[in-house]
Amino acid sequence: MIAPALLAYFHVPLEGPHAADGRAWLDEAWRVLGDELGFTEAVPGLGVGVDVREGTGLLAARQRAAEEVWQASVRVEHDVLSLAVMMAPPRDRDCARTWVELENDLATLGRPSHGVLGETRILLALSTGENDLEGALRSAVPGGGTVGWSRRPDRVTVPDGVVKVWETSPPRDDRVVRRLVVVASADQERRVDRLVWTTGDGELTPLARHLMHAAKLRYQIRVFLRDRAVARARWTPDVIVPAVRVMRRGTAIVVENLRAALGDRLTTGSGPLADDLALGTWFLTRLDDELEALQPHRGDQLEPVRQRGSDVFVSYMHDSDEHKRDVRAFADLLRARGLNVHLDQYYPHVRRDWYQWMLNRVPTADYVVVVASPMCRIVGDAGGDPARNLGGRSEMGILRELLHSDRPNWTRRMLPVVLPGGSVDDIPLFLQPRTMDHYVLRALTETGVEPVVEVINASASA
Repeated sequence: MIAPALLAYFHVPLEGPHAADGRAWLDEAWRVLGDELGFTEAVPGLGVGVDVREGTGLLAARQRAAEEVWQASVRVEHDVLSLAVMMAPPRDRDCARTWVELENDLATLGRPSHGVLGETRILLALSTGENDLEGALRSAVPGGGTVGWSRRPDRVTVPDGVVKVWETSPPRDDRVVRRLVVVASADQERRVDRLVWTTGDGELTPLARHLMHAAKLRYQIRVFLRDRAVARARWTPDVIVPAVRVMRRGTAIVVENLRAALGDRLTTGSGPLADDLALGTWFLTRLDDELEALQPHRGDQLEPVRQRGSDVFVSYMHDSDEHKRDVRAFADLLRARGLNVHLDQYYPHVRRDWYQWMLNRVPTADYVVVVASPMCRIVGDAGGDPARNLGGRSEMGILRELLHSDRPNWTRRMLPVVLPGGSVDDIPLFLQPRTMDHYVLRALTETGVEPVVEVINASASA
């Protein structure tokens, strides 16, 4: 690997109880960049000075006198004030040593205050064709990163190439500081710059925009987790529900913007960017559940809080971790198309009665998608060890009972789906894999899930 660099983004809210603290931290960081790190000169061609002015868009930019790239900028994007810092020393330096030195330089700015929505550090490098890129990264990343991070990259397309993105920081949903690793081949350098750092006109790049919305999402989650228990102890549902509704509407906007930031550039992977999208889906569902718990038996009197589209329950077996990841990716793609998807993986840290949850969701769902797999076929047809896969056996038993009780209705509403790499032979016999329709997906992409979305939307509009 060559061309080690460090790019950092800090996001501060323009409004709210901690906005003043965040702005004070950013102003001090901007001073340190000039007085202590040597970022003193104006950046030509951007039309702004080195001092932060009031306004919208790009507010200030400065650079350090050097042959390499040492630049920083401050801009306002909607309701967020963002500081970006790029530090790119000579290209031939060792990545491991350089990344440590650059992170030490970044620490000069001080620890972000509680007024900062989030900080993202991006370790950048170019690949020269090494066979073991992931091994090289594991040895070069400062501190080594969390266990297993090197096996979970995202892939983002750029013209004529692909950029890989990893995250080495602990996978807490409410984390404030994130550390990403971005690597592309050496011949993709300019295209990577336009994705990650600069388009040349001072506008936010697609990845920068994604990271800004992801920071806002995680800030909302921190507020929810921090205030939920206190609110329930102090206030009645009549007071709490309006506040949760406001949070739900604001989060929905953030999630839509997050999905649009990279669009179809994010093609495959189970890494940090895909996790951001899945986290948004989970949090919307979590807020819906909170509202449902706060206002029982009053549904007819309340403003709807569910997402647009049909109610879809995803039924599957936990064959393997890889299968679970594929099912989640599939469910996220359905959710991105406006369907209200119910999946157990959207509640990773919630203790609940799963049997009751299933009974509340399955009979009332507009559609039940049954994801085929070897274990799904065995359990669905009442095979295997009856003392194993008890949750799956209960779920499949309910599906068989519903189908038996009203076959015309549930034949339309139960949709057998085969994910990429699966087989029609893995569909349980009670769903009649050979004599009724099934849906084989060629890829886990928006286009790939179109057969399922089409049949749901066509039935809903019929």
